[in-house]
Amino acid sequence: MFVKILGEVRDRYGFPLAGYVVMPNHIHLLISEPAKGTPSTVMQVLKQRVSRRLRRKPPKTILSQQLRLPFRQAHDLPQFWQPRFYDVPGVGSTWSPREKLLKSDQIR
Repeated sequence: MFVKILGEVRDRYGFPLAGYVVMPNHIHLLISEPAKGTPSTVMQVLKQRVSRRLRRKPPKTILSQQLRLPFRQAHDLPQFWQPRFYDVPGVGSTWSPREKLLKSDQIR
């Protein structure tokens, strides 16, 4: 689901995507400047769409057919992603080739 939403956001805002890593409560994206909006807008829209889709309550017909487990449902959780976002320069910036390589290795 994340990859599908990432593709939708990428199509809407027109940014090159060099790589990504999905962690339990945050993501790492290696993107260039979007054609529309800013990297902050891209992150906001991406995180909102993923969170809303994952936290959506399933239809009642499915709930009645499922085994109820004792842990909390996703829509009951206070938040899905970490609240902050760091916009750091990357590809095409003033980073040296070594710094770019180190950053790209970190997201693999």
